[in-house]
Amino acid sequence: MSSKKIYQEHTYTRWHVVVLFLIPLILYAQSFGFNFVFHDDDSIILQNAEVLKQFDWQKLLFTDAWILKKQIELYRPLQSITFALDYQIGQTNPAVYHVHNMLAFAMGIVLLYLFFIQLGITAAHSFLLSALYGVHYLFANTVCWIPARGDLYLFLFSMLTLLLWFKVLHSGRMLYVLLAALTYFLALMAKESAIVVLPIVALITYQQKKLQIKNTWLLIFGALSIMLSGIYFYMRSLSIINTPNIFTLEGFLYNIRIIPEQTGKFFLPAFFSVMPAFTMLLTLLGCLVLMVIASLLFLYRKQLPMGMIGLGATLFILPTLPAVVYKPQFTGFAYDYLDHRLFFPATGLLLIAYHLVQLLISKRISTSYVYILMLVLAGYSYAVSRSYTDYKTYYTNATETNPRSGLAWMNFGTLSTRENNYDMAFKYFYKAKEVVPDNIELRLKIADSHLTLKQWDAMKRECKEIIAKSPKTLKAYYNIADYYVEMNQADSMRSWMQRAYRQDSSSAEYYYYYGFLYKHLNIPDSSIHYFGESIKRNTTYSLAYFNRGMLNGNKGDYQAALKDFEEYITKAPGDPNAYFYYGQALCFTGNAGKGCEFLKEADRRGVKEARAKIDYYCR
Repeated sequence: MSSKKIYQEHTYTRWHVVVLFLIPLILYAQSFGFNFVFHDDDSIILQNAEVLKQFDWQKLLFTDAWILKKQIELYRPLQSITFALDYQIGQTNPAVYHVHNMLAFAMGIVLLYLFFIQLGITAAHSFLLSALYGVHYLFANTVCWIPARGDLYLFLFSMLTLLLWFKVLHSGRMLYVLLAALTYFLALMAKESAIVVLPIVALITYQQKKLQIKNTWLLIFGALSIMLSGIYFYMRSLSIINTPNIFTLEGFLYNIRIIPEQTGKFFLPAFFSVMPAFTMLLTLLGCLVLMVIASLLFLYRKQLPMGMIGLGATLFILPTLPAVVYKPQFTGFAYDYLDHRLFFPATGLLLIAYHLVQLLISKRISTSYVYILMLVLAGYSYAVSRSYTDYKTYYTNATETNPRSGLAWMNFGTLSTRENNYDMAFKYFYKAKEVVPDNIELRLKIADSHLTLKQWDAMKRECKEIIAKSPKTLKAYYNIADYYVEMNQADSMRSWMQRAYRQDSSSAEYYYYYGFLYKHLNIPDSSIHYFGESIKRNTTYSLAYFNRGMLNGNKGDYQAALKDFEEYITKAPGDPNAYFYYGQALCFTGNAGKGCEFLKEADRRGVKEARAKIDYYCR
C-alpha cells in the first residue's frame, strides 16, 4: 500500500457513535453502586474533601496526585481538577466519581472509533474494533478504579490531539494546529506520558508524505508543544517530590516483563487482577504471543500495510515505555504494574491484530463470531468489575490473585481495625508479615492493634523487635512507655522516652508522644507544653494542634482551643472530627452561626455526636 494512501478521510455513522457510547454505560452501570475501595481513592478524595470543596486552583495545580505538597512523585493536576468538579456535584458520594469515569471511558471509545476511521478503516470495521475495545476486560480497571482518572483523560486528549492533527493534514487550517497544541497540553496535564504523542504526530505526518506543504504547521505545532511541555514540567517540578532513583537501568530490567505480560493479557483474557504481580506463566505466554505476532509480520511483510503496522507498534511501545522505566519504591511490595495504564497503548495492539486478521482469516470468519466474542468479553468484564464493589471485594481479589502483595494484606488488615474486627485484622497483618517481615509500617500496625486491645506482652515484644531493626522508630518507644503509664509506673515511662530522646532529640514526633503520655497521666499543663514544643519543631504536625486544642477546651480556654482547631482543620481537612471540634469551639466563643455550619458538616461526614450538638446549639 502506498504511504500516500495510508490515511484517508472517511465519514462516520451516527448510530455507531450512539451505540459505542452506550455500550460501556450499560456494561458498567453497576459501578454506580460501588463504594470507594480505599486504595488511593481515600487518600485523594476523602482526605482532601475540604480542598476539593473550596476548589483551590493553586492547590489543585501545584500539588502531587494525592493533592499534597511534594509527598509522592506522581503529578495529575487535571485529575485533581475533575475530582474537585465531582465534589461540587456529590461531595464524597462515590457514585458521582464512578459515573464520571464511565462517561469519560465511553467518550474515549467514541474517539477511538473516529481515529480508526481516519486511518482508513471502514466505518463498519471501526465500529467492531472499538466495541471490542470498549468491552475488553482489562479496562474494567480503568473504569471502576476511581484513581485511574488520569489514564482516562490521557486517552481522551491524546486521541483528540491525533484527530485534530488529521484535520490539520486534510484542511490545513491554523485553528486545528492551535487546538491540537491545546489538547496535547491537556493530555500532559492528565499524565506525563502524553509526551509520546509528539513522535506519534511526527510519524503520522511523515507517512502522509505532505511535509512540503505542511512544514509551517508542523513547525508551529512543534514550537507550541515544546513551550507547553516546558510549562508543564516546570509546574510539575514545583509540585512533586524529587525522586532521582525512579528511572534506572535496574528498574528497566525489572519492568521489561510488563510488555509481554500485558500483551498476553490483552490476547488471552484470563489473568485479571486489581494489583497484579509478575508471574512466569504469563511472562512466557506473553513472549509466545509476541513471537507469533513478530513471525507473522515478517512472513507477510509484503502483503501487510507496513505503515499501519509501524504506527500500531509505535502506539503500543511509546506509551508503554514510561511504565517500563518507572520503578517506584513500593514495586513488588504492592504490585508490579497496573493494567489501567494499558488503556492508551493497547490501541496499537488492536491495530496490528486487525491487519493480521484482515490478511489471514477475514474471508473465513463471519461478523457473528465477532459479536459472540464481544458478548463473552462483556460477560467477563461485568464479572471482574465487581471486584471494585467495596474494599472487601477489592482486597479479596488483590490477595487471591497476588498473595505476595504486602500492601494488599496490610491495607485489608488496617481497614478491618476500623471496623473493630481485630481477629480478621491480625489474620491479614500476619499474612503480610510472612511476605514482608521487615516492613516497619506493618510491624507498627500490629503493635498498635495489640496496644488498643491491651495485649501488653504481644505489644512489647513487637515494639522491641521494631526497635532492634529500626532504632529511630519513636512510635515503638512511645507504645512501651504508654504501657508503663497504664501500669502507673511513671519512672519506667520516662526511662523509655529517654531512650527515644537519645535516638532523635530534635524530632517533633518525640515531643508529640511525650505530650500524649502526659495527657494519659492527666497532667494537662505538661501535655500542652510538649504539644507546643512539637509544633515549634514542625508547624505542620496536625495532631499536635488537635490534642492541644482538646486540652485547652477541657481547661475552658476556648479562644486557645479555637485557634488550635482552626489550624487543625486546615492541615487535616479529611478528618470529620476536625469539623466537629472546630464547630464546637466556634459555638463556645460566641459564633454559633458559623459553628453550626461546621457541626452540620461533621454530621454529614458521619460524626455520631454531631447531631446532639446541632440540636443544642442550632435551634
